[in-house]
Amino acid sequence: MNRIASPIFAGRAPELAQLDDAFEACASGSPRVVLVSADAGGGKTRLLQEFANRVASRATVLVGGCTDQSESGLPYAPFTAAIRGLLQARSLGEVVALIGTSSAGDLAWLLPEFGAPRALPDVAIVRSRLFEVVRLLTEKLAREQPLVWMLEDLHWSDAGTRDLLRYLAANLTGVRALVLVSHRSDALHREHPLRRLLAELGRLPATRVLPLPRLTRPEMALQLRGILGREPDAATVNTVFARSEGMPLYVEALMGADGQAPHALPDSLNELLLWAVRELPAATQAVLRAASLGGSVIAPSALAAVMEMSEADVEQQLRPALAANVLVKEGDGCVFRHRLIREAIDGDMLAGERRRLHAAHAAAIAAQPASAGHCWATLALARHWHQAGEDEAAFTAAWAGAQEAGAATAYVEQLEMLELMLDVWPRVTNAASLVGVSHLDVVEQAANAACWAARPERGMRLTEMGLAQARQAGDTERQAALLGMQRAPMRQQQLLPGQLDDLEAALRLTANPRLRVECLAQLCRALLLRERLDDAEQPARELADMAARTDDPTGHLDARITRAMLDLRRGLDTDAELQAAVAACRRASGEAVVAAPDRAAALAAMASPWGWLEVLAMHAQVEADLMKGRHDRAAERAAEATARCLAVGQAGYIGASIASHRARALQCLGRWGDAIDVLEQALAADPTPFAHALLLLSRSEMALLRGDLDLARRGLSRLRGLPQDLLARAPSIERLEIDLLMAEGEAAAACDAARNAVERCRHATPKEAWPLLAAAMRAHADVRADAAAIKPLAALARRLPRPGPVEAACAALAMAEHGRLAQRPTAAPWLGIARQWADLSQPFEQAYALMRAGAVTPDRAVAADCLQQAERLASALGAEPLLQRIRVVAGRRRVGTRAPLPNGHAPAPFALTARELDVLRLLAEGQTNRQIGSALVISAKTASVHVTNILAKLDVRTRGAAAAVAHRLGLSQ
Repeated sequence: MNRIASPIFAGRAPELAQLDDAFEACASGSPRVVLVSADAGGGKTRLLQEFANRVASRATVLVGGCTDQSESGLPYAPFTAAIRGLLQARSLGEVVALIGTSSAGDLAWLLPEFGAPRALPDVAIVRSRLFEVVRLLTEKLAREQPLVWMLEDLHWSDAGTRDLLRYLAANLTGVRALVLVSHRSDALHREHPLRRLLAELGRLPATRVLPLPRLTRPEMALQLRGILGREPDAATVNTVFARSEGMPLYVEALMGADGQAPHALPDSLNELLLWAVRELPAATQAVLRAASLGGSVIAPSALAAVMEMSEADVEQQLRPALAANVLVKEGDGCVFRHRLIREAIDGDMLAGERRRLHAAHAAAIAAQPASAGHCWATLALARHWHQAGEDEAAFTAAWAGAQEAGAATAYVEQLEMLELMLDVWPRVTNAASLVGVSHLDVVEQAANAACWAARPERGMRLTEMGLAQARQAGDTERQAALLGMQRAPMRQQQLLPGQLDDLEAALRLTANPRLRVECLAQLCRALLLRERLDDAEQPARELADMAARTDDPTGHLDARITRAMLDLRRGLDTDAELQAAVAACRRASGEAVVAAPDRAAALAAMASPWGWLEVLAMHAQVEADLMKGRHDRAAERAAEATARCLAVGQAGYIGASIASHRARALQCLGRWGDAIDVLEQALAADPTPFAHALLLLSRSEMALLRGDLDLARRGLSRLRGLPQDLLARAPSIERLEIDLLMAEGEAAAACDAARNAVERCRHATPKEAWPLLAAAMRAHADVRADAAAIKPLAALARRLPRPGPVEAACAALAMAEHGRLAQRPTAAPWLGIARQWADLSQPFEQAYALMRAGAVTPDRAVAADCLQQAERLASALGAEPLLQRIRVVAGRRRVGTRAPLPNGHAPAPFALTARELDVLRLLAEGQTNRQIGSALVISAKTASVHVTNILAKLDVRTRGAAAAVAHRLGLSQ
């Protein structure tokens, strides 16, 4: 099979841990048998190889596998291969000496190297002697060091292999042996002979059963990163994960040489998937071909209509597929064991047969009265008619499906249906009269659906098509709508320039009050995104005046929310206004739903602008809570807003931004695991480039705090390649870079970045500027920069406003960092800062301030209390870099944090001794071995020995790399 194996072993940590436990048990004299099972391609061999590599230096590992019986019927194949491997590692004489000449002769039945098989009167005697000598070999080898038998693919085993395994497993008492047995679970049909052996082995006390689950999406993304040599984008991950369903072999097979997942399955994978299908009766295969084109769940009643058979006959034909594990039961129906089996069957059909079966599916759906007006049935109907080549039927069904999907806020499906219409439009006679709308109407609707579905790359293409038609027709109102209401927000989503230009052009093109309200609201929000508050004032006033002159209640509310968002950034209290806006949206939406004459109208009411305005106001509420330091309420409101986004179809458009705010609130509260879950879930949804940047920034910050410098570095690299003016988070990116450089020990580069931050802070809001300023101050203080170097930062700090409690705490932090450059820094400012962060429920910042206080207070009792509190906070967070720094400070102050070592000192990082810590501090300052020796009153040779030990413990090769670690741990303070 043409595939690229990932150099990264993704996932399987729990399974490796279970194998490690089994090995440790066997090493202590308690033998183990582990039964490893997974479907074909599930990663059994890779897992066993990784485990074998882990124990190779501590154990004898004998590996053998069975081969497909259709190709070879070799008896005892896995044991034969394993013993052959033993002979390659040791000489024949060594093995014979180990078990004795007489016993070695019995192994001639397996390998000719042991001579000619001895003549014995009975096959049973041959078997018994062979079984006994394998047991003896196991015992002899296990006396030297633990022995691992690794027997793979037992689903192809012959009877002799199964009997020998049964005998060996039952006779390993007290032997330091581990027997690993792998088999394919999908190959074990109901009458498979291995089933009985597995049941017997499972009853033995020494046996452990280890089924391998399919990889999760994050695990598969890590596997893809290894294959591609770069971070895969979310769309690729989602596509491959959906098709492979987490099967490692399929992931490798699906990735093309160009790093793209091909639409058609590779021939080798196709054959692997179809081998069991082709063994089924012809009638069953025919039913499976029809089922492969239907829904994910195979319902015999629906399939009966397609096949023009009775339901009982369909069930009868499905039974062989269930017995062969091609299908598995699910609820009242069944599903293909793997999605790719379904794809392979579909791809194996002739074009004419596929068209006929699609037409049969469409006819069956159309004949069901219950499917009329049901969104998902209509969508399926349009798809089947399209695949059947019935353009007119597909066209009208797609129009109905688009309206139903839009009413249900299923914008991705609505976009699919409208694009289907545009695809077949040239082939449909009198297309416009069939649906009562023009081609441009459909283009406009499709572009709008693409925007709400967060598919801006497709929406931009549609908008360009619509603009060309509108210009040709001289329709300025259409041009304004396409520019302002569609292309402008999609430019933002795509991180493309021109959003403001489009909105200003739209305003020039139209005098329509409602359209102007929409464009002005968008213009204000675009300016707020760039923190251009003064520039937003004039369009905000015009928006309020224009909304007052219209009779559109949504325009009135849009103007109120936009004004509140502007006031919020100016530090005003907007809680009451935003809460009133949320209530008004819910009231209006509820009234529309109640007044709706039918279900379709009710769904349309829910999908109206009220839903969008509601989540917009909720988003602003979350921002307000974050700015005021109300993180508990921000997290709660963000969770509520996320749920509401799902209900009104805004999960893709604004949901990712809300997720970013929610993660920030959870991060501040110290709920880092929850924050990462929120970010990973949002990133997995393939957000737009703009939303992805916001989420990536938060994820990179979290990675740095937890000590994952590689992930933080990759995130920063990707963020640096984006247009900064569109992110409005550029100061946060600058701060991330400074902190990452300091963590990597690149002190000089960090100070350079910190000096460059002055200009960035001048043009940022206090919310963004103060954290950056504090990071810049910290970088200079960590390297004990000259006071003159920090003077511009200090001058800026004196002028920068402090509108809220978060900015006030950041300002105090920045000035305390500045104070560290003084000759005698004091603890009082740091203790005050710790209280400020505690009041704001930000444990990480509180722990950092406590560490600083503990480092400088002259009172050892106060130092111990501060450092113990800091350690508890950092440990609970999982803030490993900060935790290490706290323990270094505690060691230097000679106060205990966690359980003390015998010498009474706090444990040092990397198991460094107190003397090695002293040497590392001097090494980090760039001192030579001679200078270190002079400072510590030891010889240069002794200093060299200490440096060698330090490099080994830190697992680095150079003094520079060791210095980087020292800076990261705060040893240079």
